[in-house]
Amino acid sequence: MGAGAGGCAPWWAGAGVSTCAWGSVRRGACGGARRGVRVGVWGAIASSLMGNRKIRCLLAASAVVAVIAGCSSSGSGAKSPGTTSASTVDVTTTLPEKPVTYTEGACPVPVPDSKVKVTCGTLTVPENRLVANSPTIELAVAWMHSTAAHPLAPVVELGGGPGFPSIEKLPSLVKSKLLASHDLIVWDQRGIGFSKPNLDCPEYAKAVFAMLNSTEAPSVGGAHIATAVQACHERLVAEHIDLDGFTTTQNADDLADLRVALKIPEWNLHAGSYGTAVGLEELRTHPEGIRSLLLDSVVPPDKALGALDRVQSAQRAFDVLAATCAAQAACKAKYGDIEALLAKAAKALDDDPYHTVVTDDSDGTKHDMTITGDDLYAGIFQAMYSPDYIKAIPAALQQIADGQRGIIGTLASSAVPLATGSSTGMMLSINCSDRQRLLDKPAFDRYMAKHPQMGTIAYLAASEDLCPGWGVTSVPAAFNAMPKPTKVPVLVTAGTFDPITPPAGSKRVARALGAPFLEFADAGHGAVGPSQCSFDIWLAFMADPTAKLDTSCVARVPTLTIG
Repeated sequence: MGAGAGGCAPWWAGAGVSTCAWGSVRRGACGGARRGVRVGVWGAIASSLMGNRKIRCLLAASAVVAVIAGCSSSGSGAKSPGTTSASTVDVTTTLPEKPVTYTEGACPVPVPDSKVKVTCGTLTVPENRLVANSPTIELAVAWMHSTAAHPLAPVVELGGGPGFPSIEKLPSLVKSKLLASHDLIVWDQRGIGFSKPNLDCPEYAKAVFAMLNSTEAPSVGGAHIATAVQACHERLVAEHIDLDGFTTTQNADDLADLRVALKIPEWNLHAGSYGTAVGLEELRTHPEGIRSLLLDSVVPPDKALGALDRVQSAQRAFDVLAATCAAQAACKAKYGDIEALLAKAAKALDDDPYHTVVTDDSDGTKHDMTITGDDLYAGIFQAMYSPDYIKAIPAALQQIADGQRGIIGTLASSAVPLATGSSTGMMLSINCSDRQRLLDKPAFDRYMAKHPQMGTIAYLAASEDLCPGWGVTSVPAAFNAMPKPTKVPVLVTAGTFDPITPPAGSKRVARALGAPFLEFADAGHGAVGPSQCSFDIWLAFMADPTAKLDTSCVARVPTLTIG
């Protein structure tokens, strides 16, 4: 959530193991960003420090993608919308004078040659369902058909962020091993990616580049970001965009309308990071048609998830990393106290900042960057999303502390997509409308006064500072209530090293729902994927959501070997 809760392609998009989780700062670090620097900082670090192993980007987070193709009739009972001529389907909506429609059309990104059949389309919905005669907006949808002769019920991916697109990842998603048994459906949520309008804020991106090239306190850069965000807000309002319509509740309404439009009786929801907020709201407001719901790395509805929560979660993850290293004899002997090593490396950069140039691969623009200790803390926060990167952290810190600066240029390359890879206007509209009533600005200021080293993590997108000027109406308070027990089959998972959605929050939500909770000791942000155990459990859950799950393999999943 927040500053970079974003998304790489799902971990199951390819044959590899998860290394780039979704939900936060890594979008673009492992491919597919439409703008922002794509070089994977920690991917390159892990490769250089761990024998040039190929790092594959997976999903956690952040955000997913897929394709709209005819749903197989066997497993789901859905009818294919066809692949030749365009069709339009009317769907019941809360605004009968403006029916929701689905129209097939060309995919907005090239579809690689593969055995996977892909169809795309556009779902047209009201911009704001709470306003009579609201203008309509268009949501890009993609559906990938399973290669199985008799596929099981389809899976729909609920993208992360908020604000990270999904459709652009189609080239990697058609390689998903999930397609051996299920159709896969994704859509760009309202306000992002190929959906129209796109609530991107280039004003914000410019301010982020300036902040990352400054040696001033991050709070100063945060003030400039607030000014840029206000300029973006004024521009979007002048374009007659109703920002009150861009909420998680309306995302959930879109999801419900999409299922009806595609004539799918029931489907499986895969929700990770911000996507869990959409999944929980769908469960609360539109439970019909949900065959199963996986909540991975949960965003609890009663948490503010502003900058204060982000830095506190980051510190928890740093503590877990340090404790894990201390408990492993080899790591402790080689690196000692990891938090002390981090502080030492950060001080070295504060004393002598590292200057480098990064290239925005969307347009070739080059940007100067000046890396200080605050930025290093943000880089470690980013690395904690992925197991392979977590393993490489001690070696990277030791190199920096010893004055070996070459690795820092790699680190800088991923600093930009961490903050500029999502649709900022959509991110702010959702974060503020959903949770601004829960923000505690005085507590945030007190924390930052005591922990200034967390400044870059905090001020790249501090809801505490940005929401008052964004000016959206809060959703009803019922949205922020913890969920109630449900008869819908739900599975909740979390990763021990998660830096943005700590396992405790996922466990609380599982308890409230009366659902099973599994914590994986080998995972960061995005627990389902790093181990075969987690993937097999999810597949078994979808195959028979009401059956008793065999989770015995979880106890055999080893914790990460650090260093």
